[in-house]
Amino acid sequence: MLRNLVLASAGSGKTERIVSDAIERYRQGQTVLIITYTENNQTELEQRISTVLGAVPNRIRIKGWFTFLLEDLIRPYQQVFFETRIENINFNSNNPHQIPGRKFM
Repeated sequence: MLRNLVLASAGSGKTERIVSDAIERYRQGQTVLIITYTENNQTELEQRISTVLGAVPNRIRIKGWFTFLLEDLIRPYQQVFFETRIENINFNSNNPHQIPGRKFM
């Protein structure tokens, strides 16, 4: 199993590399998970992959950071600690990333 973290400055070709690597691995029969922080980058990745493959195949998953946290880290283990389902992540007023009037889900 290959795991990569790509950190680079703006305009350096990060998205292009991520897309080309994902498509290459998909064509080799592998399953790919791409985690990104912003919704804009999720959309960009989906559009670029769809341009090459016609659509985002089910073996390529593109998730936002908070979706990844909920679906893959919190919910699988929540019954150990809580009886009710965790629906979302709520930030307090000290969160520098919170956009007024916007909920993260």
